Amino acid sequence: MMTGQVGTGIGLLVLFLVITVVRRIIEPKILGDSVGIGSISALVSLYVGFKLVGVIGVFIGPLVVIIYMAARKAGLFKLRIRL
Repeated sequence: MMTGQVGTGIGLLVLFLVITVVRRIIEPKILGDSVGIGSISALVSLYVGFKLVGVIGVFIGPLVVIIYMAARKAGLFKLRIRL
């Protein structure tokens, strides 16, 4: 757009927005399916990990959730909450 090619600039901006939206929606689903956790759990763990630790947290967050899910499945946590 700065060089006078407004059509190309708008096209690139729209392409960027579409790719960003699709990536934000699809990435947690793919991550969740590949490691065995739900897509919401994957998305929350990515976000919380990033906010707490930074870029390294993007990798640590899902790892913590996977370890927790495996430990819960193995019976290490006996939480019985009744409402």
